[in-house]
Amino acid sequence: MIETIQAEKINLLDLKLKFGLERTNDGDFFQEWQENLPELTDLEMAAMDEVKEEYLHLSQYPLLEFVVKLVVLSPLLKWAGFYQNNMGLKPRLLRRNIFGSGLKSPLQK
Repeated sequence: MIETIQAEKINLLDLKLKFGLERTNDGDFFQEWQENLPELTDLEMAAMDEVKEEYLHLSQYPLLEFVVKLVVLSPLLKWAGFYQNNMGLKPRLLRRNIFGSGLKSPLQK
């Protein structure tokens, strides 16, 4: 019988130990991600390396969803252009999506 575990009840360390997972730095590990992609500029590559390093540091500890959104997802969205005017970003909708799961905004008391 297959056991289902809620995502909130497991962390990366548990998965590494249970399945013998190992981190790889092989850039060709997912070959399908390498096809037909535009080259990154030096500035973009430096920004992605910084996000990667911050994620690797954070992954040593239990990851909180809000922290991952703040440290990893937000910079990726910025570099992808999602915060530009032509994307029509509506802060109220963004706030509802980010904090709609019961998380309190850092600006709320």
